[in-house]
Amino acid sequence: MLDDVSKDPEKWILLLQEKQTKLQVMGETISDGLLMSHILGNLPKEYEHVADNLARDSNKTITSVTDELKEKFERMKIAGTVDDSEKALTGYKKFSGNCNYYGKQGHKLSQCFKKEQAERTRNKKSDKGKTKFQGECHHCGKKGHKKADCFKLKQEEKADESGAVVLVAEDIAEEMDEELAGWSDDPIEEQLMCRLIHEPDVEEFHELSLIQDRPILIMDNDE
Repeated sequence: MLDDVSKDPEKWILLLQEKQTKLQVMGETISDGLLMSHILGNLPKEYEHVADNLARDSNKTITSVTDELKEKFERMKIAGTVDDSEKALTGYKKFSGNCNYYGKQGHKLSQCFKKEQAERTRNKKSDKGKTKFQGECHHCGKKGHKKADCFKLKQEEKADESGAVVLVAEDIAEEMDEELAGWSDDPIEEQLMCRLIHEPDVEEFHELSLIQDRPILIMDNDE
């Protein structure tokens, strides 16, 4: 923390960024947002007004935070408020409560490194084994999925299956039409049988029987 008003905040921030880079090399990423929260929450009280304004700025960056704090530091030097004799008397702005996640005193939940570390660990576990296929589909030619997962291929297969069912049904009906030709001398009876073949869900034809070794339709008495 920057616990001394006589220290240059820019140098302090550079040290923090060096630590951030070292952690990234080790596979532990500290976001710029968390780093800025740490900076603004650990400044001497002389920076309180500037820190509050920066905290409300949703577009702030590490560079803009550094520039604002550096400018404040230079103004204090010109005004004579930064002096070695004041070191022992200088306080610093520090959160006095306990972290709602880690329970440790001295930082807020939004500044908790333990919380962000735990979230990164969870994200790594959830992302494990979910590497997206980067190759090209051998069916549609698009990148990002395999042929076995190709939506276009599945739709085409469904269409082919539907078409095959229709063709088979038509062939069967046509064959039965030929077999039924001359089945009965009664044209009405023959017409009804053909209708049953082509429309098997017609309700009035509910029973087949055999009379004189020939299938005929038995209709309801009410009809």
